[in-house]
Parts: sequence; C-alpha cells; structure tokens
Amino acid sequence: MNQKRYVMNKLIFLLICFINIPFLIVNATENAYVKEESKSYSLYLIRHAEKKLIKRMLD
Repeated sequence: MNQKRYVMNKLIFLLICFINIPFLIVNATENAYVKEESKSYSLYLIRHAEKKLIKRMLD
C-alpha cells in the first residue's frame, strides 16, 4: 500500500514538472526579450544624448 502511494506521488510530481517546463521556457525567453528591449532603449537614449551634445558643441 505504501509503495503504491509512493509511486503515485512520483507520477504526480513528474506530471507537474512536465506541465511546468513550457511555462519556464516561455518565462526565460520573455525575460531575455525584455532585457534586450531595455538594452536597445538605453542605447537609443545614449545615442540621443550624444547627438544633442555634439550639436551643442558645434553651435
């Protein structure tokens, strides 16, 4: 009886793990995408500031 319960618990645990794997992958890719977006936005801000500075120096 105890062995049966152990096997059932293992199966349920594995099932939950396999159900969660796609969500973990989606979260990881989403986080990477958001990081990339913020990186490109900060680069845009830096370039914009550089352009303003150069324009001010030339005037």
